[in-house]
Amino acid sequence: MNGADIETIFSPDDRRVFNSTAYPWRCFGRVESSLGSGSGVMIGPRHLLTCSHIVDWKPNNTTGWLKFTPAYYNGSAPFGAAWSTLTYYKYKVSGAGGVDYTELQYDYVVIVLDRRIGDQTGWLGSKSYTDSWDGGLYWSHVGYPGDLTGGQRPTFQGNFALNGADELADAHQYLTHKADVWPGQSGGPFFGWWNSSPYAVAIQSAHNASANFASGGSDMVNLVIRARTDHP
Repeated sequence: MNGADIETIFSPDDRRVFNSTAYPWRCFGRVESSLGSGSGVMIGPRHLLTCSHIVDWKPNNTTGWLKFTPAYYNGSAPFGAAWSTLTYYKYKVSGAGGVDYTELQYDYVVIVLDRRIGDQTGWLGSKSYTDSWDGGLYWSHVGYPGDLTGGQRPTFQGNFALNGADELADAHQYLTHKADVWPGQSGGPFFGWWNSSPYAVAIQSAHNASANFASGGSDMVNLVIRARTDHP
């Protein structure tokens, strides 16, 4: 695989900039760490879902600082910002030198934030991706691309397919897609709608020359459940 957070545009570029503080759009936001900026989404009252490779992993199971600003738009922070206090993960993905085959299956984390910012924004649910959904034009993505907006404004794209890796179990797999993504959108969720409610099924991870890659599966959902149970 090529380097983490280096993604591909498949012409025509269908991303659209938006600015909304309505639900669920206020759940999405900009993630910042010492490694740069990315994207993420509220997945619980004080729980952020984003990519593992935006986390500054330190020795002794510690991490560097990480900041999340929901509904961030050109410096505006209508709900303020929250900071990481604890990180739940399946696999530490540094992204240095690229994201390998194993890392693609687990490039997500659930961050416990220092306040219940979700009481203001709300949050998305999470569902386990299944290969029976492959090829269906069900999915949407929100992120903060460096090319269109300099990471300062979110973009939306919808009605594209995801395809799970056939050789991997639904529990832990990478997904391929041809949505349009660029550095800064890593950590942004792929989500669909059930009974008029949005659920995240994966997050943006990396790419190669022919496809973009997301990480998802029931292991991701179980991580969300664990973090929310331990730190409600």
